[in-house]
Amino acid sequence: MSRRDLDACFARFCRDRDPRALAAVFERAAPALLRRARRMLRDRGAAEDVVQELFVSLLRNGTSYDERRPCLPFLVGSLRRHAVRWQRRRALAPLGDAEFSSADHSDPAGGAARREAFAAIHAAIAGLPASCRQAVADYLE
Repeated sequence: MSRRDLDACFARFCRDRDPRALAAVFERAAPALLRRARRMLRDRGAAEDVVQELFVSLLRNGTSYDERRPCLPFLVGSLRRHAVRWQRRRALAPLGDAEFSSADHSDPAGGAARREAFAAIHAAIAGLPASCRQAVADYLE
């Protein structure tokens, strides 16, 4: 599929919400987006999750897209925003999540410091008024 065909498929999806058009865009653009996500996140599984999250978000919510512009840079920008959100969620993940993997066992002091930092962050968020907690939660998503 040429770049022009890719742009036309993405424009058709944005205009008509045609899931087949988005599937065609996914087939063509996902490998390049996955490579970029892997460079951004340094984690293959996370990169796959973020690319998938991007396309699920497009399917659920649609998007505003200027058909006169190429879609791949638009998708890369959206991917970057999803990757940043993923990193924020990971940074504030509840204690005991995958954040504290076997790598922490090789550096007990570093693992303890990270757990303390996350505990302090979670305590600070929990101490906020409800309206502020919601704003923080919205920002992190």
